[in-house]
Amino acid sequence: MTETWKQWQGRAIRGSLPLQRYLGGSDHSAVFLSQRGSEKVAIKLVAADPANAEAQLSRWRLAAKLSDPRLLHIFEAGRDRLDNT
Repeated sequence: MTETWKQWQGRAIRGSLPLQRYLGGSDHSAVFLSQRGSEKVAIKLVAADPANAEAQLSRWRLAAKLSDPRLLHIFEAGRDRLDNT
């Protein structure tokens, strides 16, 4: 899967989040440099496990509501598909 992640560099998620540069990853996830408005952000793509995808999204949405200067801010969490993945 690692090579597949790298091939997505230059594509966009939901048409608005460009995967500008592959920063690293594993067989299960990848992190890309992206742009959100004028801000540089990191976007993490995680291969979904169909058995617990909704539960994981729910946990991320709850985590997005947390506010602490020691935590990374989660702007959004959701599902998307690129190349049947």
